[in-house]
Amino acid sequence: MIEVVEDSSLPENGFIETRIKTDISNISFSLPSSLPQSKPFLCCTSHSLNILNCCVVPSESDVVIEYSFCGVLNGAMNLDQFGVADTFFGSFPIICVYGENAEGTLNEVFQRNVTSNSKDGLVAAEERGSIFIQNSEFSSCTLENCSIVLIINGNFVNITNTDFHSITRQKQNGACLCIPSEDNSEAVSVNVSNCEFVNCGVESESNGGGAIYVCSEDQSSLAVEKCCFTSCHAP
Repeated sequence: MIEVVEDSSLPENGFIETRIKTDISNISFSLPSSLPQSKPFLCCTSHSLNILNCCVVPSESDVVIEYSFCGVLNGAMNLDQFGVADTFFGSFPIICVYGENAEGTLNEVFQRNVTSNSKDGLVAAEERGSIFIQNSEFSSCTLENCSIVLIINGNFVNITNTDFHSITRQKQNGACLCIPSEDNSEAVSVNVSNCEFVNCGVESESNGGGAIYVCSEDQSSLAVEKCCFTSCHAP
């Protein structure tokens, strides 16, 4: 069932684009491997997109999903009680928040047994986008060259009461949270509190940062409070 506050559209090319306040609830999204265009399956270009009690499953076994599930461009997305499990994502993040006025809030979200070849993170914020994650769980994820949360020239990141268990990144730095140094980037404020990191790390080609990696020359700030790190590693 799709509950829409006003009107939204489902174009023939297979993705939903919302330009007005939209509510979606109680859906199991069975995703094909590709879409006719390389847009996210759900694209929020303004106003707010609220997704409640939904999950993502592949349309068939061993399918690789070659697009983002949800993209936010200068709007606000709220994911509440949302799950992704046993899914292989290709070159794109599952969720991407892009633009100075864009915000993504994840509450009671779980991602289990997810594999990704993306370089942009499972949850990504770019160009001053902000990410808020709380009361969530990420477990048994295998990442080729990305982290669970990747921030590139973001604005604000707040992660609270969230567990990261058995997260493996094959290359580079930071399996759970990564903020790399970028040319001409602006300061990012990062707060991580009351979180648990267990058996999270990078396997090879790493400069460090098994669970969290922040490299910044732009006065970014990182606050880690009341967190537990167990058996996290980097080569």
